[in-house]
Amino acid sequence: MLDDIKAQLTEISRNKLRSVLTIGGIVIGVMSVVIISAVGEIGRQTITSKLENMGIDSVMITASSETQGLDENDLEAVQCSGAVENAVPLMSRLTEIRAAGKSFDCMAWGINEDADKVISFSVMHGRMINRGDTASASKVCVMEEQLAVDFYGRSNIIGKKVILPLNGQVEEFEVVGVVTSGVSMLQNLFGEYIPAFVYIPYTAICEDGISDSFDTIAVKLSEAVKDSNAAESLEAAISQSESRNSSDGISVQNLINQKEQLTSLLETVTLVLSVIAGISLVVSGLSIMTVMLTSVKEKTREIGIKKAIGASDKDVLFEFLLQSVLITLMGAGIGIILGTGAVFAACAVIGITFSISFETIAAITLVSMTIGLVSGVYPAFLASKLTPVEALSR
Repeated sequence: MLDDIKAQLTEISRNKLRSVLTIGGIVIGVMSVVIISAVGEIGRQTITSKLENMGIDSVMITASSETQGLDENDLEAVQCSGAVENAVPLMSRLTEIRAAGKSFDCMAWGINEDADKVISFSVMHGRMINRGDTASASKVCVMEEQLAVDFYGRSNIIGKKVILPLNGQVEEFEVVGVVTSGVSMLQNLFGEYIPAFVYIPYTAICEDGISDSFDTIAVKLSEAVKDSNAAESLEAAISQSESRNSSDGISVQNLINQKEQLTSLLETVTLVLSVIAGISLVVSGLSIMTVMLTSVKEKTREIGIKKAIGASDKDVLFEFLLQSVLITLMGAGIGIILGTGAVFAACAVIGITFSISFETIAAITLVSMTIGLVSGVYPAFLASKLTPVEALSR
C-alpha cells in the first residue's frame, strides 16, 4: 500500500502545473468551508457567553399591573425552590443621566447585593452595590465603563456625582463602582439604539425609599433543571409565598429557551453558509474528474502494458482512485491548515478566543475524500475496462 501511495505521488508530481491548479481549487473550497464554520462556531460561543453575562441565561418573574408587586416573601419563596441556584430582585426605569455638562439616555437598574450572582459583572474600579446601600436606599450608583469614558474621558470616576431623574424628582447619585458586563458588547455594536446602563439600589427607585416591592425577580436556574418545566416549578413555588395564595397574575418568562432558539438560528445560518461555500468543493470535484480523464487518455498504452503482463481490472481501478483521493486529501490538508491559521490570526488580532471543533475538521476531511472518490470513479472505471489490445492499439 505504501509503495502504491509513493508511486501515485510521483505520478502527481510529473504534471506539476496541472496538479497545482487542481489542488489549488480544492484548497480554496476547503479553506472557505473551514473559515465559515470556525467563524460561525466562535460567533455562537461568543454571543452565548455574552448573553449569559447579561443574565439571558435565566428566568424572569414579573407581576401584572392588576396584582400586587413582588416582595421579599415572593423572593424568599423562589429562592427556596429546588430549581433555583440564585434569585435577585430587579427594578428598571428609563431615564436620563447627566454629568460633566453631558447627558445620555440610560436605563437605571435597581438591584441588590446579590445581582452579580445572576448577571456577570467585572468590576474595573470601586465596588458593587452592597447590603448597606440597599437597606438605606443610598444614593449611590455603579455604571458601565463606556459611559464613564463618555462623560469624563477615563474609566476611573469613583466619587463623581451624576444626576438621575427618578419618580418625578431629580436625584444626585455618587459613583461607587465602574464595571463591564455582557451588555457592553451590544452597546458597542448598537450604541444608538441601546441606552447606557446604570445600577443603583432597588430601594432607591421606590417612591418612598423604604418599600420592599419590586418589578421583577431574576432567577438563575440550577444546571439540573434548565428545561421547559422550570416555569411551572417557579409558579408553584411563588403560589406558596406568604404574600399570596396563588400564582394568578404572575408571569414566568424562560429566557433560556429564547437563548437556545437564537443559538439554533446561528447554527442554521452557519450550516447554510458552509453548504454554499462547499459548492466550490463540488466544482473542484469536476476539475478532478477532468484531470483524471486526461490522465487515463495519456496513460492508455501504459494501462495496456500493465494488463498484458497480468494487472487486473481491480488493480487499475484502485490505482486511479488512489490518485484521485490523494489529490483531494492534499488540497484538503492545505486548505484546513490555511483556513485554521487565518481564523487563529484573526482571533488574535480581534482579541477573542479561538475555537474550532475536531468534528468540523473530520467532517470536512470526510466530505473531501468522498468528493475525490466520486470524481475518480468514472475515469478509473473507464481505465479498468480497457483491454490490452484496445489500449495498445491507441
